[in-house]
Amino acid sequence: MARPSIPPLNARLCRRVSALTLVSGLTFFVANLALWLVPRWTDTAARLQANLQTEPITLTPSVQALGLLVSSLSMATLFWALWTARRLLLRLAAGDVLRHETGVRLRQFGVAILAYAGVAPVTTSLTCFLVTMGNPPGQTIIRLGISDGTVVLALVGTVIMVIGSVLAEAAQVADEHRQII
Repeated sequence: MARPSIPPLNARLCRRVSALTLVSGLTFFVANLALWLVPRWTDTAARLQANLQTEPITLTPSVQALGLLVSSLSMATLFWALWTARRLLLRLAAGDVLRHETGVRLRQFGVAILAYAGVAPVTTSLTCFLVTMGNPPGQTIIRLGISDGTVVLALVGTVIMVIGSVLAEAAQVADEHRQII
């Protein structure tokens, strides 16, 4: 029985998506800076990052600086994930599909997604505390929680990490077999 043919990897698509990941990462990072540094957008940035809608918040210059720092940690983790995806896609576009290094890059991408999923709830909780700590007594809000999206992102990151490990090991075994023959 003949195996069904598998279409070749679309190198052009990989290069385009690679460029998109770079542009997206830079856009997210610059947008985060703008939201915290443009005075009339700061309230929006604080509420989005802290997941607060109508609760009272107090924005002082030091809270804004700390909010920018905390949200930048989250954005840096996201940028790392997108940068890792970019490097993986460029490797795939070059035709390095069944290589040990490709599996390692895929595993790194999974780790980066998992790290982002881990950092997101921490930065949200910390920002929530920061923007409400200047409120009158009894109105400081401390929220701890993990959204279903964060759980799914952590699971996807873990699955990608495991697939990357399997690919790296399979490529290494294939290389060993080629050397024997």
